[in-house]
Amino acid sequence: MFESRPLPDVIGFTSVINACEHVDLHVDGWNIALHFLSAMPTLRIPMDVLVYNSVMTSCTRGAQWQLVLVSLQQMQEQRLVADLINYNAVLCALKDASQWQLSLHMLTEMLTTSVIPDVISYSVAGQHLATEKKARLVCHKSLSVFRTVKTS
Repeated sequence: MFESRPLPDVIGFTSVINACEHVDLHVDGWNIALHFLSAMPTLRIPMDVLVYNSVMTSCTRGAQWQLVLVSLQQMQEQRLVADLINYNAVLCALKDASQWQLSLHMLTEMLTTSVIPDVISYSVAGQHLATEKKARLVCHKSLSVFRTVKTS
């Protein structure tokens, strides 16, 4: 008698990677998430935006902001369209890493890719910029971004 087992699929991998977000920080859940992500092509499991959302969140929680940016780049290389959750994960990672210039760049990129920043996007970027005590630059750049939104 043959035993039937479910085959791995994108839903299963997304669930496992999502669980990595909640792993104790001493275990490096982000590293486990990246391991599962890297196994997907070998198993011919297509990657999607949800998988990357989970990977990016795991990397953000593990203070791996560079890997969050790499994940966004990989998505674009695979012709996956990043969504608001992806960009907000990037903004959170950049905030935690004190990368305020990249935060501003990401807000601008969101607008050029037709992803409309939400309250979370502006709040995270604004908190980050305010903590950097770059008041004049913050006002100037924020005004520039809001003007872009207003004319869109």
